[in-house]
This record gives sequence, C-alpha cells and structure tokens, in this order.
Amino acid sequence: MKAILVGDRPVLAADSAILRTGEPLFIDGEISDWRSVVAPGVKISRLGTNIHIDFANAYFDSMAMFHLLMPANPDMLPGDLWGMSDRSISPGIFVELPLKGYADLQAGRNAATTRCQAPALHKQRLGVPITDHACRAIADLSRSVTFKTGDILIFPDFAIDLESPVIDTIIEASINNIQSLHLKIK
Repeated sequence: MKAILVGDRPVLAADSAILRTGEPLFIDGEISDWRSVVAPGVKISRLGTNIHIDFANAYFDSMAMFHLLMPANPDMLPGDLWGMSDRSISPGIFVELPLKGYADLQAGRNAATTRCQAPALHKQRLGVPITDHACRAIADLSRSVTFKTGDILIFPDFAIDLESPVIDTIIEASINNIQSLHLKIK
C-alpha cells in the first residue's frame, strides 16, 4: 500500500509513516515543532494505470479523514522528506463516499484526561469537492503510477489545521456528520 499526498507537488509517504487505525500517536521531541492537520483522503478500490478522467470515479468508493503530523516550520523537513517521517499519518475509518460528490468536513480537539488544560478547538470545511479532485488526481498520477487496491490519496489542500498538537488530547474528525477519526495524542 502506498499513500500519496496530492498537491502541486505530490509526496509519496513511506509505509512506516502510516499508523494502524486506532493506534495512539506518541510525539517525540519538542511538541511545538509540529502541527496537527486533518485532511480527507480516498482509498483506491481497484488496480489501474493510465486511467482516463472519465473513468477515474470507478477507482475509488470510500473516504476517510487522516491526521497528518507536519513540521510547524516547512524548512524543518523539505516536502519530499516529510513523507518519510515515521508515524506521521494516522488514518480514520473509511466511510462510503457522499453521492453528491461534496463533503462537509469537521475536526476538533478535546481533552482526553482531566489533567489536560488544553482548550477545546473545533473547525469545519463545508462543500469540499472531493470527487472531482480525486478523479483529477487519479487521472494525472496514473500516467506514471500503477494504483493498487488499498492505495490512499490524501488531499492536504482541504486540510483543517488544528494548530500545534497537545499531549493528552483526542483528535476527532467526521465526514458529513459520520465519525471517521478518533486519535489520542500522547
């Protein structure tokens, strides 16, 4: 399985960058060096290469929210190396794609324990055109990449920035009011 962060310059993430669904995220080092970002992604559902944009929607059928632990300072790790950071991508549970092709995304941070003094933080993005972007990305990338069942495309352009991570908090995210992500930061 490969994960590709789709943007102006796609980034291929190492398999060691992806946590298993439900695993807590342990942050080493200085926590202020990092940002918590939650972004939508789709899962490839069939093998394909050189996929025409008119047929690209047949290659994905579910989406999830992903927590991305990204450097607070972009110069800390160049974009191409960020995808090599171990345990930097936390996947949520995949849900069926919305029929209308647009998704309302919500993400937030809450205290996991009573000793955590972090304030709650909730943000949303409404009407994200996930289907159109996924089709375009699949058509463009499949000219040089063979997609396999289970590969993931993540769209940081639609990310919800939850600022610097906070120890002893829970990150939750939903797609059209269906919970996809529940992540403990330790």
